[in-house]
Amino acid sequence: MAAIMTLGMSPAAYAGGREIPSSAVAGIPAAADLLQSAEESSLTEKSTPTEDGILVFACDGNGEYHLYKAPDFQSVKNKSYTEIVTPEGTSINGDILKLSDFHYETSAKVALYIAADFAGIRLSGNSSIVCSSQSTGTEESIFCRTLESEKDLMILGSGSLSLQAPVFDVTNDVTGYISSEALYAKGNLRVTENAAVEAKAGDISLKGSGCNDYGNAKALYVMSTGILCEGNMDIQRYAGITAVAGKTNAESTAGTEENVLCEAQSVAIISYGSLSITDKARVAATAQDSKRKGEASVHPPFGGSFGIISEGNMTMSGKSLTAASGCTNEVSSIGINVRKDLNLNSGLVRTTADTAADPLEDEGSIGIYTEDKMTCNSADVYTMGADTGAVATDVTPVVGTVKGCTEAGKGWDAAEAAVTVSPVNEKYGRYSFVTGEGPARTLVIKGMVTAGNNRYETAVNTANEVFPDGCSTVVLAAGANWPDALAASTLAGANHCPILLTGSDYVTTETADEIITLGVSKVFIVGGEDAVTGVIPEVLQIMGISEEKITRKSGNDRTQTADAVAAEIMQTGTSDTCFICSGNDFADAISVSSYAYRNQSPILLTKEDGTLTEASAAIAKKFSRVYIIGGGNAVSTKAEEQLASVRPIRIEGRDRFETNRKVISTLYPDGYSFVRIVTGENYPDGLTGSSLQDSSGSPVLLVDGSASSLTEDQIRIINARSDKEKVGVIGGTAVIRPQMRQAIQAAAFG
Repeated sequence: MAAIMTLGMSPAAYAGGREIPSSAVAGIPAAADLLQSAEESSLTEKSTPTEDGILVFACDGNGEYHLYKAPDFQSVKNKSYTEIVTPEGTSINGDILKLSDFHYETSAKVALYIAADFAGIRLSGNSSIVCSSQSTGTEESIFCRTLESEKDLMILGSGSLSLQAPVFDVTNDVTGYISSEALYAKGNLRVTENAAVEAKAGDISLKGSGCNDYGNAKALYVMSTGILCEGNMDIQRYAGITAVAGKTNAESTAGTEENVLCEAQSVAIISYGSLSITDKARVAATAQDSKRKGEASVHPPFGGSFGIISEGNMTMSGKSLTAASGCTNEVSSIGINVRKDLNLNSGLVRTTADTAADPLEDEGSIGIYTEDKMTCNSADVYTMGADTGAVATDVTPVVGTVKGCTEAGKGWDAAEAAVTVSPVNEKYGRYSFVTGEGPARTLVIKGMVTAGNNRYETAVNTANEVFPDGCSTVVLAAGANWPDALAASTLAGANHCPILLTGSDYVTTETADEIITLGVSKVFIVGGEDAVTGVIPEVLQIMGISEEKITRKSGNDRTQTADAVAAEIMQTGTSDTCFICSGNDFADAISVSSYAYRNQSPILLTKEDGTLTEASAAIAKKFSRVYIIGGGNAVSTKAEEQLASVRPIRIEGRDRFETNRKVISTLYPDGYSFVRIVTGENYPDGLTGSSLQDSSGSPVLLVDGSASSLTEDQIRIINARSDKEKVGVIGGTAVIRPQMRQAIQAAAFG
């Protein structure tokens, strides 16, 4: 199994890494574990400069962009840079600065300054920029920034950029303010198109009596920041960011009679606007210990250790997000701190906050903190703080995998909202929700919702949930061609493996990643070349699966494909049951898919006229129990006559939903512990989700995902489950709409 990137890895390795499946995360790691690699990789010694001066990317009066050099930052502010330079590894294309295996280190207080109105940095190869400025001990304020942009900045390309800001260890009675920042953007910041950025700020220790920065009061203020953006920050399109803030320590050496205000802050990422992580982007943000010794801070929010701070809304719809904060004293330690709404829409989110000793503020040590609303849609969230897992004014964790802190904390805590959440059974990740004075009830279950941004990703997430330790075999079915795919659930059940979806002539990125992650060495392809072309086996061989381990089960049409799958299963299977379903629609086959998976019962399909081929009828007659699913319009009465010798049992209703209800009552006469809900309007989620029901032996319930309410029969099916703490949904909000999710929640939990 592939593992999530450790924070000490190179940006290139990070951008190409894969996180572990959410279901494989056994628990929340201690903050020290997440911080260890970041601490080891931080700058612990002052670097020896290889260059002097500041590189400045700016536009001249003729609209041309150049790379200049300035002796110091004062010259940059005065725009007195004149010398045009082109260091090795750099070139300019319009307003884009191209870096290719570019390495620069300087003792100036800024290494690279982007002065253009709007500029981009295109990366290819591995580049590094180091700001190794040192304090002379005579300055009141020290600002050091490895990369600074005057306005908007975009970083893109397939390469990586490592930014390192300096370490400071200062003891004097002059300096009162030190800031070490790896990347500082005065405007908006966008990281996109596979770019990998590693931003490390140095450790800072400042001891002294401070300076008069706060009026009549002396102050000591230290801030180590990986990335600081004054505008909106967007990480998108497979980009990868590793941001590490150094340890900070502010200690007053003045006597107790003097009022010295101490601030110490370690922040991996801070955005004064909104923060958005989308399009498979990955972010790892690690802040380290932040300690102070002196009077209380005059700006409480700016003291402490924070993995991420967003002053605006924050949205996570990317691949993975890890945020960790370190130990603090008298101030907060928060993994993710959001001033407005926090929307966790998809992806794997892990946060941890280390101990906050005697915090002056109410926050303390919190995995996730937002001042407004927090919504968890289809993200898998693992959060821990020494005091609490998460705090919000309003919490809407309706769907998704939400796992709170394990020992000292309270889990989800909505102090001023209607809902307060705390863990009641850590083994299964269950949470007790209390509304007002009402009784405790469970709303969010580990694995309650299995979803993705599309059908291919939903199939991947299903596989991760059922097979967290990997699986050597997969069944590959067409993601856009349902007839051949319908028989796949039985074949997957016979091999106890997941079903993944593929394009007809390409393997999607999600599916390819999952095949590697699971450690697959054997693949069954279900369907002929009209559904899954001959390109797919070639791609699988390129991925390392040997030709003899790739088996296609197919025929000239859907009926023959189903027959071929049945013949494969019957070689080793022991089931006495088979199903006859329409080859013209998918709904009835989906209704029996979980039963077929668990019991390895073949699903045979009719011809267009609703009858069976002679070959299909011959196969069906080998079983002692044959079910015909659907009415006469789906499976003709002539098919029933073809099977008269085995006395088939027809299960039918007025429509697919009533047929589904009758399938459940017939196939599960002794009841069931769990029910999982899928749309009845499409096939992929129900097909690939059949493996989810294997361990529980529970049915699939079909609903109209665009409706706003359930039928009375559907409500009864949900409430008939024996485990009242569990109900599941397969599919994202595009197929099971929010209003239907609310109806499911109301039916399941009152």
